[in-house]
Parts: sequence; structure tokens; C-alpha cells
Amino acid sequence: MRAVDDALPVVPAAPDKPVHLVDTRLLAQVLGVTERAVRLRAASGRWPSTTRPVRGGRAKVFPLSRLPIAIREAVLAHFLSIPPAASTAPAAPAAGTAAPPARAVAVAGEKGGNGGKGACPGRAVPPVPGTLDGWQRRCMEARAALLVHIRALAADGGLNAALRVVAGQARAGTLPSALAQLVPVANARAGNSGARSLSVPTLKRWWGIWQRAGCDALVLAPADVRAGPSLPVWAPAFLAAYRLPSKPSVPDAIARMDGAVRPSEGQARRFLSSLSAVERNKGRMGPAALKAIRPFVRRDTSDLEPLDVVIADGFTAKQDVAHPIHGRPFAPELTVVRCVATRRVIGWSAGLSESTWTVMDAYADAARKAGLWAIAYTDNGAGFRSKLNTGDLAGLQGRLGATHALGRPGNPQARGQIEKGWDRLFIRPAKALPAFRGTGMDPEARRRIVKQVERDISEQGRSDLLQSWAEFLRWAADCVAAYNAAPHSGLPRMTEAATGKRRHMSPDEAWQAHMARGWAPVRLSDAEAEDLFRPHLIRRVRRAEVALFNNAYFHPDLEPHHGEAVQVGFDIHDPTRVWVRSLSGALIAVAEAGGNSRPYFDTVRVQRARRRLRPVEAKRAEILAELDGADGPPVIEGEAVPVSVALAGPTDGERPAFFASDLAMYGWCAANEAAVTAHDRAYLAAAMADPRLARAVADHDRRHGTGLSGRLQAG
Repeated sequence: MRAVDDALPVVPAAPDKPVHLVDTRLLAQVLGVTERAVRLRAASGRWPSTTRPVRGGRAKVFPLSRLPIAIREAVLAHFLSIPPAASTAPAAPAAGTAAPPARAVAVAGEKGGNGGKGACPGRAVPPVPGTLDGWQRRCMEARAALLVHIRALAADGGLNAALRVVAGQARAGTLPSALAQLVPVANARAGNSGARSLSVPTLKRWWGIWQRAGCDALVLAPADVRAGPSLPVWAPAFLAAYRLPSKPSVPDAIARMDGAVRPSEGQARRFLSSLSAVERNKGRMGPAALKAIRPFVRRDTSDLEPLDVVIADGFTAKQDVAHPIHGRPFAPELTVVRCVATRRVIGWSAGLSESTWTVMDAYADAARKAGLWAIAYTDNGAGFRSKLNTGDLAGLQGRLGATHALGRPGNPQARGQIEKGWDRLFIRPAKALPAFRGTGMDPEARRRIVKQVERDISEQGRSDLLQSWAEFLRWAADCVAAYNAAPHSGLPRMTEAATGKRRHMSPDEAWQAHMARGWAPVRLSDAEAEDLFRPHLIRRVRRAEVALFNNAYFHPDLEPHHGEAVQVGFDIHDPTRVWVRSLSGALIAVAEAGGNSRPYFDTVRVQRARRRLRPVEAKRAEILAELDGADGPPVIEGEAVPVSVALAGPTDGERPAFFASDLAMYGWCAANEAAVTAHDRAYLAAAMADPRLARAVADHDRRHGTGLSGRLQAG
């Protein structure tokens, strides 16, 4: 079915009054004969006639409805050929406004929407006017205009004659141009050749439906029976090969199709163009990506006050920064807290990586600068879901009296206000830096900068192309200030006092506007902020101690709370003490690390014992030195005793009466092997089972070139 887009032409005006009587002059003009011929034909045909007064007497006239059918049709055709008396004559009656609230249908029982066979009398249901497409409305108006003229003609020459005249002239192409232009619009048929015209049955069906509806033009609107695109037999196989996450091209998908029937590339592209964007990209895009082209819901923030809802999110910087420890390039992590009602960034923090402490610091910055909020809305990042932030009692949000709301995973569109804000907040300013690494950076220029940075660091230990950590923090603060001072399209418009021009408010101006209307934030004192933003964890008291990070903290006031769960606040920069509070928040004690530690023994007793050990240690050192042996004979202080004693060194001569040690005995035997008895050999072989003596004997043999130990072990 084709909708005709041309505007409806001006149609001839219907006669103001029905022409019931025609005179011989009009009939002669219509039939192309003389008046005498008309009078003769009327006399022979016995046409009913009457007279009417005219100037100078009376004239014979004939009732049009009682003339022969051929004469009537000729007269009606003549009426149709009369030019319109005015250029703005009415074309159709206004569509009715009392239509029942039913689904828009055209003529009941129509086939193809053009009044085909099968219309059921009395079943026409007017559609709701707002549901009509443009082509349906134009078709309805064209049909109504034709029927209005048929009604005017039927009043004189009868309905059947009027229908035959209009249909015949439409087929012959002799209708007045204004009416002829309505024919293709009323037909709503495909094709531009003009071969399709009107028929008497079609006009009669339109007439009947129109009359039964009380001449309401709405029932003449055609139904939209255009069927969706038919599914080719190869479509399932093609879609299976095309709907892949790798996004194959149309030729690749055709080549990978299963089955013998394959479309041409043009057929496949036309088929894809007939599908909706969502259907076309299913399988090629994930559910989260498809949300970018699906319908969505706009969240209205006009009823919110500042700090009713804040959004917090993390962002990885799009430029390289010199690491504050080793100086090499890295991308810092920024965490931003933003007020939903005013779009103002109320707090931010930067860290070497995404962490709970960066999030805590951003919240602390927001509370100190702006005040307390009612709802904190975040994604499911680990830093936002940690117990330090979300714990029911010890979590930061709970201590602030705020509600923490998490977004659905894979649904960043819900936080589009902050997700879209990254471009203006940090990405655009970063593009002015030489170390920019984001989307759009020329790959060749990026490689050149990376090589230059590496060369500078290797030669100088630093690079001027990188921001230092302090410079990065100042840059981030400037970006936040510029963002808050710039007009924002999501805020109401205002008139600028200096120029008189209309523009959107900036976040700072929106914040001040709310304060001017009487709104004020709930602020914290410095002491309250220091206590509130100290991280807390839940721990259980055991015998006046609480354990935290492998340390034990003690205070006597914790004794009544044995076995109870408490909040333990700590300072990450001072591990020597913790603040212990009840679950209700009341401070119990400030516990010290090792507060109950005592010396295991009295210090005086330990020192006295150490003094007594000193001579023993000296004697032990002497004994060990003797075991190691010396190249020369030892020096023995004191009065010499006339006892023959052999020491560790090699000695020649008579056998001594006493050996100081087994090593001394071995030394004498090694030097006087001829004097060694069998008993000596057996004794030394047994003694050398001690590893310490065996090592000492081996060292003796190595230093003095003896080999008795080997012969003892062999014998």
C-alpha cells in the first residue's frame, strides 16, 4: 500500500442548491443539439415537464430525476465540469469527534485498505483521530471529498447515476483536475501509472459505510495492514553467522553460513536494513552495550535539594604522571563526589591506585567542604563496598547517618550524570598535556613521547614531560574549580547580569541559588570531622584487649566489656593507639598498643645473671680455642706442675702419663706411630665416631701432614 504524499488539491464546490429542473437551453448545451431538437425529443419520449415563470412569459422545464438515465448522467457530468466558483470551497465535512475509544480500524472488512469486498454493513468503527498516520488521514479526506460531490449530484440525478458518472469519468480521465487528483489518494494503491481508477462498487461501499456512520469521515480512513518484512528462508542461518561478538562483516557472515541457500550481499544488506537497530545488533553487542540504543528513563532532579543525593565514582587519569616514589610514569586514580541536584563536585581525592582509603578521603573532603548528605549512590567497586564505608555500624555512611545505595552491575547509564561528566571534568583538560594517553591521541606521537620519557628518566632520573605528584594535585584542583564555574546544560537557565544573555547556570551558581532560597547544609566541626572520618572496624573484647592488624591494644576500662563487640577506630598513620567505642558510639577508652606488657623477669635479676655469665663465656671461648688447636704449644700461666701432659700439637719422645684430650692423644700417636699400642688404636677408632673429634682430627692431619686417621678407619 502506498501513501500519496502530495497535498490535497482544491476540489470544485458542490452546488449550493440542488438543481431539480433543467430547461431546454441547458439540455441542448449538454447534448450538443439545438433547442428545437430537445423539444422534439422530449415530445417523442414523453418527458415529464412543467413550466416556470421567466421574463416575458413562461418556459417549459423538465424534472432532472425523471429524465432518461443517459440524459441524467450527461447533465451530471456537465455539472462536474463546471469550474469551482471559489478557490476555497469545502472539500469534506469535518471528522467526527465522538468516536468510541476503540483501536483504529478503517472500513470494516476492507481488503487492502481501499474498500475491497467483504465490508459488513453496520460494522464500521471510527478510529481515534490521534492514531492515524499522515497517509491514512490524507486518504480519508480524499474519500470524503469525493463522496460530498457524489451526494450533491445524487440529489438531482439519483445515487446510481452519480456513482456511474464519477466512476466513468475517472476511468476515462475526464474528471476535473481537482477531483482527478483525489482519485489516487483515495485509492491508496501502489503504482504511479494512473491505471488504477475508481469503480462503481468501490464508491458504493464507501457511500454505504459513510452514511451508516452518520457521514463521519473517520470511518473512511484505511486500515494500516502493511505487513512487516517477510523472513527469507536463509535469514536464520545468516543471522546465526552475523550475530557474533566478533562483529563479522556481511560478506564474512554469508561465507560462514550453513545451508545451501545463500543470499547475495545486496539481499543480506536489505534484509538487515529492515530490522530494528536492537534486533540487528543482538549478539554483536552485549546487554550493557545494547542499552545505549534501547529506550531509557530520564531521571528528574528538579524536586531534589542539594545533598539529598550524591554520586561517587572513580576515574583513572588519562595522562602519565611521575610516580612520587620511583619517578616512573603511571596513571593515578581520582575519586569524585558530586551533588546530584546542583551537579557540583563537592569533594575529591587522588591516590596511587583505587583503594578504600582514597574513597574515604574523598568522602571526608566532601563532608568538610559541603556538609552531610542523605543518600550516597555508587557503583559496585571494591572501594565503595568495603566495610569501612558501608558497614551497618562501623561504616562511614552509617556513622554519618547516610544511606548507601548501590547501582545494578553493568548498568552505568543509571549514573550517567557522573559518567558523562568525566569528559568535561578531566579528559578535555588532559588533552592539553604532552603525556596525554586517552582516546584520540595520535599513536605515533604517543610512541615518541613514551620513548622520550624513558630516555629522560634513564639519563636524568626525571622527565619534564611528566607532571610531578604535587603538580598533578594542583591540576586536579584547578579542573574541579573550572568545572564548577562553567555553565551546565542540566541546570536551569538564567539571565547573565553583565550581558543580559540567557544561559544555563553553573554548579556553583545553582548551589548559591539554593542557599539564597533558605537552604543550608548540615556542617561538621573540626573535632567532629576528625572523629567521624577515622576508620572503624568491629572487633570483640578479650580480657580487656582488642586485636587489630596483628597488634593487641589494652586498657583496664575494657574489662567490663569482655566478650562484647565494639567499634575500634584507628589512625593509619599512628599504630600506637586505637579508639574503642560501644556499638552505640559512646567512647569507652583509648587503648594503647602493648598496654599490658611487662618484663618477663625483673630487670635487676637479669642483669646480675648476665654479669655472672661473663667469666663462663670467657672460659668457654678458651676451651673452643683449644679444640681448634694452635700451631705452637700453648702458654700455661702459673706455677709449673711436674706432670707430663700432652696437648693437641704433635709431640715427640716418651709417652706422657696424661693426655689433656682425645685430640692430644691423637696428636702424640700420629707423631709416634711406632709406639702406638693396639689398645690406643682401638680407643682412638671408637672416639672418632664423634663427628666433632673426627673434624678436629681431619684438620690436624691437613695442617701437619699426618695420616693416622685414615689407617685407623681402614684397620
